[in-house]
Amino acid sequence: MKAALREYGLIIGLIVISISGYLLFSQHKEDILAYSLDVLGTKLVSLIDDESARARVALAFDRFEEQALNNEISPSQVQFVAANVLNLANSNARLSPEEAELVLNLNSDTPAGTLPTPATPTSPPSRREKRDFEVARAKLADNINSMIIFADEVAHQDTTAVRFVRFETSDEGLQVVVDPNLENYFKTERFSVVKDMLTDKNLVRWEKDVERDAAKSARWFERRDIMLAVAESSKVQTMEQSIRIQTLGRMNRLESLGARLAADSTQISREIELIIAETMADLEVVMDEKRTTFSVRPVRPDSVLRKRQ
Repeated sequence: MKAALREYGLIIGLIVISISGYLLFSQHKEDILAYSLDVLGTKLVSLIDDESARARVALAFDRFEEQALNNEISPSQVQFVAANVLNLANSNARLSPEEAELVLNLNSDTPAGTLPTPATPTSPPSRREKRDFEVARAKLADNINSMIIFADEVAHQDTTAVRFVRFETSDEGLQVVVDPNLENYFKTERFSVVKDMLTDKNLVRWEKDVERDAAKSARWFERRDIMLAVAESSKVQTMEQSIRIQTLGRMNRLESLGARLAADSTQISREIELIIAETMADLEVVMDEKRTTFSVRPVRPDSVLRKRQ
């Protein structure tokens, strides 16, 4: 009898999920990807405390969405941004408009250690590229929409459980990394259905110690903060160095809040160390110049005579 009730529960759960999906799709049936990106944009804008700056971030996301829908940004980049928005939303991060805009410019294809630059549109795609994109577009939309459903379900059930979840991209595309301990939180049929939906689509990767790894990474972020403070305290900075310090500071904070960077922690730390070395070297040059100026400063003879007298 219990087994039969469980089966009925799963069936009902699947029906609920299907109906929810249908209702979501019917609202934007002409383009599921556009709807999913709209949801991500809303999540990103909601992380901005300054209401006057929300319009600025919304406009930046609209430009990103337009490029994504026109195939001017690669699907891997769209998924990379989606994963970061979901991670930041799960952590309930509070962002500055500059940090939110940086989320859209963090590039999955950028070599490690390279600072992000705004994405530039590619040349118009060929007819074959358009056809291939339409095929990839359907899968991309389905994957992002599935991740949004999962993220919302986790947050709805228990907001503290998000520490067992991490969204990221890999060669397989957008995935959610889940700590097995998460299942101890959720025993509901609905969560089981959502989890099975992602598992069937190969969108879930089970990994132990997700929470512990996050705590370990926190030490990296603290160390970088100290290093950046040292670099920023130097009054001898070029405009380029100042911009690099600000960008690295924002990248460090975003990663500490859950965003994933193309560059690993070692590369970012090396970039910060390089800036410190540069600013310290510039400071030494200035100090040497001051010492030289002081040592060769001419002395008027009459002043020497006055002192002797």
